[in-house]
Amino acid sequence: LGEQHPDLGYTYSVLAAMHAKSNDYKKALEFIDKSYQLHLATLPRNHQDFGQTFEDFADIYRQQKDYDRALQFYQQSIDNRLNTVLPSH
Repeated sequence: LGEQHPDLGYTYSVLAAMHAKSNDYKKALEFIDKSYQLHLATLPRNHQDFGQTFEDFADIYRQQKDYDRALQFYQQSIDNRLNTVLPSH
């Protein structure tokens, strides 16, 4: 795939989830940020993958009980999904 292939972002997200399950939130945030940075470099800003990445950030912050930051990312996820999912979906 190559280091700049958007699908690599999914793998980074999985690694982030695994670190979060191990309560290694710092490492989880590093991997989800890698996914986000890859998306920024390779996808249009209104791509649906951003919605999932925002939700992943939110989940990690929620697990850390940083509810204000989690809410911000959940809202970004909602905004992204409202602007990328077809109305008939």
